[in-house]
Amino acid sequence: MPKLVIISILLLILLAYAMFFTSWNLQKTKVVGLQIGTQQYWEEIPVAYLVLVGVVIGVVAMATATLLQWQGQRAAIKRLSSQIAKARQVLEQQKRRIAELEAQLSEARTATETAVQVAEEPLEVELEPAAVTQSATAEVVQDAQTEAQAEPEPMASGEDDEEII
Repeated sequence: MPKLVIISILLLILLAYAMFFTSWNLQKTKVVGLQIGTQQYWEEIPVAYLVLVGVVIGVVAMATATLLQWQGQRAAIKRLSSQIAKARQVLEQQKRRIAELEAQLSEARTATETAVQVAEEPLEVELEPAAVTQSATAEVVQDAQTEAQAEPEPMASGEDDEEII
């Protein structure tokens, strides 16, 4: 707000000076508006008006230059805003990809930890003592021998066995 007040005061001072300048310079001078060959079209106007017209032309020229500069900056802002939006999209995609990879990594770590735990657990296998195994083998061998002895051998003479018939 104080800045606006200061600007207003400065504009009032400038306007007052312009009014006094006009009143001090009222003598007329010949101004040629158009000249064709030796023919001149001129008007007599006060000298102060020439200065004020020059100031107005300068203000319009500077306003046009400022407007063009402002439009260029505005176009650059739009272009950069679109680049920022694209960069944000890429950043979001990268964040999602990082989250996916972190999830895969945690799953892999969990699987690895489970595999390590399983590998470290002792195997629970009941082993029979060697004596029990040997006695079972001996029994099987003995049973096979008794069966072999109990079966009659076929007759070498080629006669039929009457017990079988």
